[in-house]
Amino acid sequence: MNQKNISRKFNPFILLIIIPFQLLFDYLVLHFTLELELHGNPDAHGHPTGLMTATMFIFMSVITLVVIILTLLSIIIIYMVRNKRMKAMVNQLVRYRMIFTGRVQGVGFRYTANNAANQYHLTGYVKNEYDGSVTVEVQGAEEAIYLFIKSLANDRYIGIDDMQKQQIPIEADERGFIVQY
Repeated sequence: MNQKNISRKFNPFILLIIIPFQLLFDYLVLHFTLELELHGNPDAHGHPTGLMTATMFIFMSVITLVVIILTLLSIIIIYMVRNKRMKAMVNQLVRYRMIFTGRVQGVGFRYTANNAANQYHLTGYVKNEYDGSVTVEVQGAEEAIYLFIKSLANDRYIGIDDMQKQQIPIEADERGFIVQY
């Protein structure tokens, strides 16, 4: 799944923005309905129909409460699932040292590696070497590292002739991906 698809997924917090507007809408409908019924909409005998207003108020309040409860439940469920996935991913962390040779310097390799690592939530570093190769240490989920390598290989300016890949111990306190000079 690419970054465009990930960023277009539904964000449950949008509902927290919608709820106040729903409450405001309910209030305005109730207010204008009450005004209409008290001052301009008598029943068949000429009396204001306050019972209708009270019923509408209760109905709108119940609907609003149901929307709030469903929103909160959906947020809780989504984050429980995300946390479960994140814990599973943390248990599956791997770290690799890779040495790339070919057309890998002067073509935006480090820039591309940095963007791809951030896109796939990887940590580590990328560094140009004096012999013309590029060293990358990358840590994350195996699938994310595969996608990282694939994005480097698919770049139109980068030409990878060879890649040496060695698994190394995880650095638990590492945060982020950096370009070393």
